[in-house]
Amino acid sequence: MQRIPKYTAGMFKKKMPRFGAASIKKPRLPLPPKPRVKKFADGGDVEDEVIISPEQGRKDYADKFAEIERQRAIRRKMQREEASRNFVKRYLSERKKADAAEAAKKAEKESLKKKFDEYMEERKRQQDEADFNYRQNMQKGLRTARKGGMMKSSRRGDGIAKKGKTRGKFV
Repeated sequence: MQRIPKYTAGMFKKKMPRFGAASIKKPRLPLPPKPRVKKFADGGDVEDEVIISPEQGRKDYADKFAEIERQRAIRRKMQREEASRNFVKRYLSERKKADAAEAAKKAEKESLKKKFDEYMEERKRQQDEADFNYRQNMQKGLRTARKGGMMKSSRRGDGIAKKGKTRGKFV
């Protein structure tokens, strides 16, 4: 006869965690990195091995480093020259645009000035013509009213007063 255990793990319900009462979890530590080892099948052959002294190696390295630095300096110089050329080109193009805009503005100003002068000349001519006509009408004794029609005879146009202290006299 096989004995049945009194309590088994499946008999118990897991309790639902209450709000704000989360279980404490231990933080997981990252695993250490695996060692990387390059494996060569044949183990690397070296042909024409040349052994040089440390001084010769330093000299060769210094020569190579100096050559690389010269090349970098030449490249930097060319880049600066190119940048300055581009800057000059940009400046000249912007200057041309500004000059064109200024010329257009100046031409517009001149045309407005010319139109204004023509308008003022026309207005002066009309004013002179109106003055001339007024004098002609005054000399003839005919003066038209502002709204049109002839002046009444009760209004004298020769400067002699009809009413007041100075009536019958030239003012």
